[in-house]
Amino acid sequence: MELLTKASRSGEMTRREQENLQVAYQAACESMVLLRNDGALPFPTKKIALYGPGASRTVKGGTGSGEVNERRSVTILEGLEDRGFEITTRRWLEEYEPVFLQAQEEYREEKRRQVNLLRPSSVMDMFSDDFRFPAGRPLTEEDVSDSGTDCCVYVVSRQSGEGGDRRAERGDWFLTGGEASAIRFCAAHYDKFLLVINSGSALDLGFLQDIPGINAILYLSQPGCEGGHAFADVISGLVSPSGKLADTWVRRYADIPFGQEYSYLNGDLKREYYKEGIYVGYRYYETANVPVLFPFGFGLSYTTFQYSGLSYQAYCEMKERHSNKLLIFISHAEGMKPEGRPAKKVEYDADVKIFVSCFKAMCKSRFLDHPGEPITVWEAGAAKALLDEGQKSDEEQEPPL
Repeated sequence: MELLTKASRSGEMTRREQENLQVAYQAACESMVLLRNDGALPFPTKKIALYGPGASRTVKGGTGSGEVNERRSVTILEGLEDRGFEITTRRWLEEYEPVFLQAQEEYREEKRRQVNLLRPSSVMDMFSDDFRFPAGRPLTEEDVSDSGTDCCVYVVSRQSGEGGDRRAERGDWFLTGGEASAIRFCAAHYDKFLLVINSGSALDLGFLQDIPGINAILYLSQPGCEGGHAFADVISGLVSPSGKLADTWVRRYADIPFGQEYSYLNGDLKREYYKEGIYVGYRYYETANVPVLFPFGFGLSYTTFQYSGLSYQAYCEMKERHSNKLLIFISHAEGMKPEGRPAKKVEYDADVKIFVSCFKAMCKSRFLDHPGEPITVWEAGAAKALLDEGQKSDEEQEPPL
Protein backbone atom coordinates (compact mmCIF):
# COMPACT_ATOMS: atom_id res chain seq x y z
CA MET A 1 0.00 0.00 0.00
CA GLU A 2 2.86 2.39 0.78
CA LEU A 3 4.24 1.85 -2.72
CA LEU A 4 0.86 2.75 -4.22
CA THR A 5 0.11 5.78 -2.07
CA LYS A 6 3.70 6.97 -1.55
CA ALA A 7 2.80 7.32 2.12
CA SER A 8 5.59 7.70 4.67
CA ARG A 9 5.93 6.44 8.21
CA SER A 10 8.33 9.26 9.00
CA GLY A 11 7.24 12.54 10.57
CA GLU A 12 9.78 14.45 8.52
CA MET A 13 8.53 16.68 5.72
CA THR A 14 9.31 15.05 2.38
CA ARG A 15 10.42 16.78 -0.80
CA ARG A 16 7.06 16.01 -2.36
CA GLU A 17 5.27 17.74 0.52
CA GLN A 18 7.52 20.78 0.20
CA GLU A 19 6.83 21.00 -3.51
CA ASN A 20 3.08 20.67 -2.93
CA LEU A 21 3.20 23.43 -0.33
CA GLN A 22 4.69 25.72 -2.97
CA VAL A 23 1.87 24.78 -5.35
CA ALA A 24 -0.68 25.51 -2.60
CA TYR A 25 0.95 28.88 -1.94
CA GLN A 26 0.97 29.84 -5.62
CA ALA A 27 -2.66 28.77 -6.03
CA ALA A 28 -3.69 30.89 -3.03
CA CYS A 29 -1.83 33.92 -4.37
CA GLU A 30 -3.48 33.68 -7.78
CA SER A 31 -7.02 32.96 -6.53
CA MET A 32 -7.55 35.91 -4.18
CA VAL A 33 -9.82 38.52 -5.76
CA LEU A 34 -9.40 42.23 -5.07
CA LEU A 35 -12.91 43.67 -5.20
CA ARG A 36 -12.18 47.24 -4.09
CA ASN A 37 -9.09 49.35 -3.54
CA ASP A 38 -8.94 53.13 -3.27
CA GLY A 39 -5.15 53.06 -2.86
CA ALA A 40 -5.05 51.69 0.68
CA LEU A 41 -3.40 48.49 -0.56
CA PRO A 42 -0.69 47.44 -0.48
CA PHE A 43 -0.27 48.63 3.10
CA PRO A 44 2.67 51.03 3.58
CA THR A 45 3.49 49.54 6.99
CA LYS A 46 3.74 46.13 8.64
CA LYS A 47 2.12 47.39 11.83
CA ILE A 48 -1.58 46.55 11.60
CA ALA A 49 -4.70 46.09 13.70
CA LEU A 50 -6.32 42.70 13.08
CA TYR A 51 -9.87 41.78 14.07
CA GLY A 52 -12.64 39.39 13.10
CA PRO A 53 -13.54 35.70 13.52
CA GLY A 54 -11.42 34.59 10.57
CA ALA A 55 -8.22 36.28 11.75
CA SER A 56 -7.11 33.42 13.99
CA ARG A 57 -9.72 30.88 12.83
CA THR A 58 -9.30 31.18 9.08
CA VAL A 59 -11.43 28.75 7.07
CA LYS A 60 -8.95 27.00 4.77
CA GLY A 61 -11.37 24.78 2.82
CA GLY A 62 -14.80 23.23 2.52
CA THR A 63 -16.33 20.36 4.47
CA GLY A 64 -17.20 16.85 3.32
CA SER A 65 -15.18 15.76 0.29
CA GLY A 66 -13.39 19.11 0.38
CA GLU A 67 -11.84 18.32 3.76
CA VAL A 68 -8.10 17.60 3.82
CA ASN A 69 -5.95 16.49 6.75
CA GLU A 70 -2.88 18.59 6.14
CA ARG A 71 0.16 18.88 8.39
CA ARG A 72 -0.51 22.53 9.14
CA SER A 73 -2.92 25.16 7.91
CA VAL A 74 -1.59 28.71 8.16
CA THR A 75 -4.16 31.21 9.45
CA ILE A 76 -4.15 34.88 8.54
CA LEU A 77 -2.71 35.73 11.97
CA GLU A 78 0.08 33.14 11.63
CA GLY A 79 0.86 34.13 8.07
CA LEU A 80 1.19 37.80 8.95
CA GLU A 81 3.49 37.09 11.89
CA ASP A 82 5.59 34.66 9.84
CA ARG A 83 6.10 37.45 7.30
CA GLY A 84 7.23 39.95 9.93
CA PHE A 85 4.01 41.90 10.54
CA GLU A 86 3.43 43.39 13.98
CA ILE A 87 -0.12 42.60 15.15
CA THR A 88 -1.10 45.28 17.63
CA THR A 89 -4.51 43.87 18.64
CA ARG A 90 -3.35 40.72 20.40
CA ARG A 91 -5.61 41.38 23.37
CA TRP A 92 -8.78 41.28 21.26
CA LEU A 93 -7.65 38.13 19.46
CA GLU A 94 -6.78 36.35 22.70
CA GLU A 95 -10.14 37.27 24.20
CA TYR A 96 -11.90 35.90 21.12
CA GLU A 97 -10.43 32.41 21.48
CA PRO A 98 -12.49 31.20 24.51
CA VAL A 99 -15.63 32.74 22.96
CA PHE A 100 -15.04 30.72 19.80
CA LEU A 101 -14.27 27.47 21.65
CA GLN A 102 -17.40 27.75 23.81
CA ALA A 103 -19.63 28.39 20.78
CA GLN A 104 -18.02 25.49 18.93
CA GLU A 105 -18.55 23.07 21.82
CA GLU A 106 -22.22 24.11 22.16
CA TYR A 107 -22.66 23.52 18.44
CA ARG A 108 -21.09 20.05 18.60
CA GLU A 109 -23.18 19.11 21.63
CA GLU A 110 -26.36 20.09 19.78
CA LYS A 111 -25.22 18.00 16.79
CA ARG A 112 -24.69 14.96 19.01
CA ARG A 113 -28.09 15.46 20.62
CA GLN A 114 -29.83 15.35 17.24
CA VAL A 115 -28.36 11.99 16.22
CA ASN A 116 -30.94 9.21 16.01
CA LEU A 117 -29.58 5.82 14.92
CA LEU A 118 -33.07 4.83 13.79
CA ARG A 119 -33.04 7.76 11.36
CA PRO A 120 -30.02 7.38 9.02
CA SER A 121 -30.35 10.91 7.64
CA SER A 122 -29.57 12.31 11.10
CA VAL A 123 -26.25 10.45 11.07
CA MET A 124 -25.39 12.02 7.71
CA ASP A 125 -26.22 15.43 9.19
CA MET A 126 -23.28 14.95 11.54
CA PHE A 127 -20.91 15.28 8.58
CA SER A 128 -22.24 18.67 7.48
CA ASP A 129 -20.77 21.74 9.16
CA ASP A 130 -23.00 24.81 9.39
CA PHE A 131 -21.26 26.22 12.45
CA ARG A 132 -21.55 30.00 12.57
CA PHE A 133 -18.63 31.91 14.01
CA PRO A 134 -19.36 34.22 16.95
CA ALA A 135 -18.46 37.85 16.25
CA GLY A 136 -16.53 38.35 19.49
CA ARG A 137 -16.78 41.25 21.87
CA PRO A 138 -17.54 44.75 20.54
CA LEU A 139 -14.58 46.90 19.53
CA THR A 140 -13.78 49.94 21.67
CA GLU A 141 -11.94 53.24 21.47
CA GLU A 142 -9.32 51.67 23.72
CA ASP A 143 -8.67 48.95 21.13
CA VAL A 144 -8.00 51.66 18.55
CA SER A 145 -5.69 53.74 20.73
CA ASP A 146 -3.77 50.64 21.87
CA SER A 147 -3.32 49.45 18.29
CA GLY A 148 -1.19 52.49 17.41
CA THR A 149 -1.69 52.20 13.65
CA ASP A 150 -3.97 53.52 10.92
CA CYS A 151 -4.01 50.19 9.00
CA CYS A 152 -6.74 47.72 9.93
CA VAL A 153 -7.95 44.31 8.72
CA TYR A 154 -11.29 42.71 9.63
CA VAL A 155 -11.95 39.11 8.53
CA VAL A 156 -15.48 37.77 8.03
CA SER A 157 -15.59 33.96 7.78
CA ARG A 158 -18.19 31.45 6.64
CA GLN A 159 -17.92 27.66 6.57
CA SER A 160 -19.59 25.72 3.77
CA GLY A 161 -19.25 22.46 1.92
CA GLU A 162 -20.85 19.18 1.00
CA GLY A 163 -24.11 18.20 2.63
CA GLY A 164 -25.41 21.64 3.59
CA ASP A 165 -26.87 24.48 1.54
CA ARG A 166 -26.13 28.14 2.21
CA ARG A 167 -28.98 30.02 3.88
CA ALA A 168 -30.33 33.53 3.35
CA GLU A 169 -29.99 34.27 7.06
CA ARG A 170 -27.84 36.37 9.37
CA GLY A 171 -24.60 34.59 10.07
CA ASP A 172 -24.57 33.04 6.61
CA TRP A 173 -25.56 35.07 3.54
CA PHE A 174 -26.09 38.17 5.66
CA LEU A 175 -23.84 39.69 8.31
CA THR A 176 -24.72 39.31 11.97
CA GLY A 177 -25.43 42.43 13.97
CA GLY A 178 -22.05 42.05 15.72
CA GLU A 179 -20.17 41.77 12.43
CA ALA A 180 -21.92 44.80 10.94
CA SER A 181 -21.17 46.88 14.04
CA ALA A 182 -17.49 45.88 14.03
CA ILE A 183 -17.09 46.70 10.33
CA ARG A 184 -18.77 50.08 10.78
CA PHE A 185 -16.50 50.80 13.75
CA CYS A 186 -13.30 49.90 11.88
CA ALA A 187 -14.33 51.94 8.85
CA ALA A 188 -14.88 54.97 11.06
CA HIS A 189 -11.69 54.70 13.13
CA TYR A 190 -8.94 53.59 10.72
CA ASP A 191 -7.66 55.52 7.71
CA LYS A 192 -6.78 52.35 5.76
CA PHE A 193 -9.38 49.65 6.36
CA LEU A 194 -9.37 46.30 4.55
CA LEU A 195 -12.41 44.02 4.73
CA VAL A 196 -11.54 40.37 4.06
CA ILE A 197 -14.18 37.83 3.03
CA ASN A 198 -13.13 34.29 3.97
CA SER A 199 -15.92 32.23 2.45
CA GLY A 200 -16.45 29.57 -0.20
CA SER A 201 -18.95 31.75 -2.05
CA ALA A 202 -20.55 35.18 -2.05
CA LEU A 203 -21.96 37.14 0.87
CA ASP A 204 -24.49 39.95 0.89
CA LEU A 205 -22.53 43.20 0.51
CA GLY A 206 -25.51 45.52 0.35
CA PHE A 207 -24.17 47.22 3.46
CA LEU A 208 -21.36 48.81 1.43
CA GLN A 209 -23.59 51.72 0.44
CA ASP A 210 -24.45 52.36 4.09
CA ILE A 211 -20.94 52.12 5.59
CA PRO A 212 -18.44 54.65 4.26
CA GLY A 213 -14.73 54.21 4.90
CA ILE A 214 -14.22 50.63 3.65
CA ASN A 215 -11.11 51.35 1.60
CA ALA A 216 -10.43 47.88 0.25
CA ILE A 217 -12.20 44.52 -0.03
CA LEU A 218 -10.36 41.26 -0.65
CA TYR A 219 -12.21 38.03 -1.40
CA LEU A 220 -9.92 35.48 0.23
CA SER A 221 -12.25 32.58 -0.59
CA GLN A 222 -11.09 29.32 1.05
CA PRO A 223 -7.33 29.70 0.50
CA GLY A 224 -5.94 26.29 1.49
CA CYS A 225 -3.14 25.43 3.87
CA GLU A 226 -0.80 28.24 2.70
CA GLY A 227 -3.51 30.91 2.66
CA GLY A 228 -2.09 32.92 5.55
CA HIS A 229 1.29 33.34 3.90
CA ALA A 230 -0.27 34.24 0.54
CA PHE A 231 -2.52 36.83 2.22
CA ALA A 232 0.44 38.48 3.94
CA ASP A 233 2.36 38.71 0.67
CA VAL A 234 -0.64 40.22 -1.12
CA ILE A 235 -1.31 43.01 1.37
CA SER A 236 2.41 43.85 1.62
CA GLY A 237 2.67 44.24 -2.16
CA LEU A 238 5.09 41.36 -2.68
CA VAL A 239 2.34 39.69 -4.73
CA SER A 240 -0.24 41.48 -6.85
CA PRO A 241 -3.74 39.98 -6.63
CA SER A 242 -4.84 38.54 -9.97
CA GLY A 243 -7.85 36.35 -9.19
CA LYS A 244 -11.18 36.75 -10.98
CA LEU A 245 -14.67 35.98 -9.71
CA ALA A 246 -16.08 32.64 -10.84
CA ASP A 247 -19.60 33.85 -10.10
CA THR A 248 -21.72 37.00 -10.22
CA TRP A 249 -22.13 38.87 -6.92
CA VAL A 250 -25.59 40.43 -6.77
CA ARG A 251 -26.58 43.70 -5.17
CA ARG A 252 -29.33 42.04 -3.14
CA TYR A 253 -30.63 38.52 -2.60
CA ALA A 254 -33.96 39.33 -4.28
CA ASP A 255 -32.08 39.76 -7.59
CA ILE A 256 -31.24 36.03 -7.75
CA PRO A 257 -33.66 34.31 -10.16
CA PHE A 258 -35.94 31.91 -8.28
CA GLY A 259 -33.89 32.57 -5.16
CA GLN A 260 -37.00 32.39 -2.99
CA GLU A 261 -37.77 28.85 -4.21
CA TYR A 262 -34.39 27.37 -3.40
CA SER A 263 -33.72 24.45 -1.05
CA TYR A 264 -35.18 24.93 2.43
CA LEU A 265 -37.17 27.98 1.25
CA ASN A 266 -39.60 25.75 -0.67
CA GLY A 267 -39.67 23.08 2.01
CA ASP A 268 -38.38 20.29 -0.23
CA LEU A 269 -34.82 19.16 0.50
CA LYS A 270 -35.06 16.02 -1.63
CA ARG A 271 -35.86 17.57 -5.02
CA GLU A 272 -34.63 20.70 -6.70
CA TYR A 273 -36.18 22.04 -9.89
CA TYR A 274 -33.96 24.37 -11.89
CA LYS A 275 -36.12 26.79 -13.85
CA GLU A 276 -33.46 29.13 -15.20
CA GLY A 277 -32.89 27.12 -18.37
CA ILE A 278 -29.85 28.53 -20.16
CA TYR A 279 -30.06 31.78 -18.16
CA VAL A 280 -27.72 30.70 -15.38
CA GLY A 281 -25.41 33.20 -13.69
CA TYR A 282 -24.23 36.11 -15.80
CA ARG A 283 -26.45 35.03 -18.74
CA TYR A 284 -29.51 35.99 -16.71
CA TYR A 285 -28.22 39.29 -15.35
CA GLU A 286 -26.94 40.47 -18.72
CA THR A 287 -30.04 39.39 -20.63
CA ALA A 288 -32.49 40.83 -18.09
CA ASN A 289 -30.38 44.00 -17.60
CA VAL A 290 -30.21 43.45 -13.84
CA PRO A 291 -27.44 45.59 -12.27
CA VAL A 292 -24.95 43.59 -10.23
CA LEU A 293 -22.41 44.49 -7.57
CA PHE A 294 -19.45 42.59 -9.04
CA PRO A 295 -19.84 40.80 -12.40
CA PHE A 296 -18.57 37.37 -13.36
CA GLY A 297 -14.84 37.59 -14.11
CA PHE A 298 -14.30 40.77 -12.06
CA GLY A 299 -11.02 41.30 -10.22
CA LEU A 300 -8.67 44.24 -9.66
CA SER A 301 -4.89 44.44 -9.45
CA TYR A 302 -2.32 46.80 -7.95
CA THR A 303 -1.51 48.30 -11.30
CA THR A 304 -3.13 49.45 -14.51
CA PHE A 305 -2.32 48.22 -17.98
CA GLN A 306 -2.22 49.65 -21.45
CA TYR A 307 -1.75 47.94 -24.78
CA SER A 308 -1.77 48.80 -28.47
CA GLY A 309 -1.94 47.07 -31.80
CA LEU A 310 -4.58 44.58 -30.67
CA SER A 311 -5.98 42.50 -33.51
CA TYR A 312 -7.16 38.96 -34.03
CA GLN A 313 -7.59 36.47 -36.80
CA ALA A 314 -10.03 33.59 -36.82
CA TYR A 315 -9.92 30.83 -39.40
CA CYS A 316 -10.94 27.24 -39.93
CA GLU A 317 -9.00 24.34 -41.43
CA MET A 318 -11.05 21.49 -42.78
CA LYS A 319 -8.43 18.78 -42.26
CA GLU A 320 -9.85 17.86 -38.86
CA ARG A 321 -13.03 18.32 -36.93
CA HIS A 322 -13.03 21.19 -34.40
CA SER A 323 -10.03 22.86 -36.02
CA ASN A 324 -11.20 26.43 -35.58
CA LYS A 325 -8.38 28.73 -34.50
CA LEU A 326 -8.13 32.18 -32.98
CA LEU A 327 -4.85 34.11 -33.16
CA ILE A 328 -4.24 37.18 -31.01
CA PHE A 329 -1.75 39.90 -31.95
CA ILE A 330 -0.54 42.57 -29.52
CA SER A 331 2.38 44.76 -30.48
CA HIS A 332 2.86 46.43 -27.10
CA ALA A 333 1.71 45.81 -23.54
CA GLU A 334 2.99 47.27 -20.30
CA GLY A 335 1.98 47.75 -16.70
CA MET A 336 2.11 51.06 -14.90
CA LYS A 337 2.96 51.00 -11.19
CA PRO A 338 0.59 52.62 -8.67
CA GLU A 339 1.10 56.26 -7.88
CA GLY A 340 3.65 56.92 -5.15
CA ARG A 341 4.78 53.32 -4.62
CA PRO A 342 8.49 52.78 -3.95
CA ALA A 343 10.68 51.41 -6.73
CA LYS A 344 11.40 48.21 -4.81
CA LYS A 345 7.86 47.04 -5.51
CA VAL A 346 7.97 47.19 -9.28
CA GLU A 347 8.08 43.40 -9.69
CA TYR A 348 4.34 43.06 -9.66
CA ASP A 349 4.00 45.67 -12.42
CA ALA A 350 5.06 42.98 -14.89
CA ASP A 351 2.20 40.58 -14.11
CA VAL A 352 0.04 40.82 -17.21
CA LYS A 353 -2.55 38.22 -18.21
CA ILE A 354 -4.68 37.96 -21.31
CA PHE A 355 -8.13 36.38 -21.12
CA VAL A 356 -9.89 35.17 -24.25
CA SER A 357 -13.49 34.05 -24.15
CA CYS A 358 -14.19 31.16 -26.51
CA PHE A 359 -17.63 29.63 -26.58
CA LYS A 360 -16.53 26.75 -24.40
CA ALA A 361 -13.26 27.89 -22.89
CA MET A 362 -11.61 30.71 -21.04
CA CYS A 363 -7.86 30.74 -21.34
CA LYS A 364 -5.03 32.88 -20.06
CA SER A 365 -1.46 33.55 -20.94
CA ARG A 366 1.44 33.17 -18.58
CA PHE A 367 2.93 36.24 -16.88
CA LEU A 368 4.95 38.60 -19.02
CA ASP A 369 8.54 38.59 -17.87
CA HIS A 370 9.10 42.32 -18.40
CA PRO A 371 6.84 45.36 -18.78
CA GLY A 372 6.55 46.13 -22.47
CA GLU A 373 7.40 42.59 -23.60
CA PRO A 374 5.74 42.05 -27.00
CA ILE A 375 3.19 39.33 -27.58
CA THR A 376 3.30 38.24 -31.20
CA VAL A 377 1.04 35.21 -31.44
CA TRP A 378 -1.04 33.48 -28.81
CA GLU A 379 -3.64 30.86 -29.57
CA ALA A 380 -6.78 30.51 -27.48
CA GLY A 381 -7.23 27.19 -25.74
CA ALA A 382 -3.78 26.80 -24.20
CA ALA A 383 -1.69 28.73 -21.69
CA LYS A 384 1.40 28.40 -23.84
CA ALA A 385 4.77 30.13 -23.74
CA LEU A 386 4.84 33.59 -25.26
CA LEU A 387 6.99 33.95 -28.36
CA ASP A 388 9.70 36.40 -29.16
CA GLU A 389 8.71 38.99 -31.70
CA GLY A 390 8.61 37.50 -35.20
CA GLN A 391 8.75 33.86 -34.07
CA LYS A 392 6.16 31.28 -34.97
CA SER A 393 4.86 28.46 -32.83
CA ASP A 394 5.76 24.85 -33.49
CA GLU A 395 2.67 23.78 -31.57
CA GLU A 396 -0.85 23.85 -32.93
CA GLN A 397 -3.68 24.23 -30.43
CA GLU A 398 -7.16 23.61 -31.75
CA PRO A 399 -9.81 24.56 -29.20
CA PRO A 400 -13.40 23.79 -30.21
CA LEU A 401 -15.29 27.05 -30.83
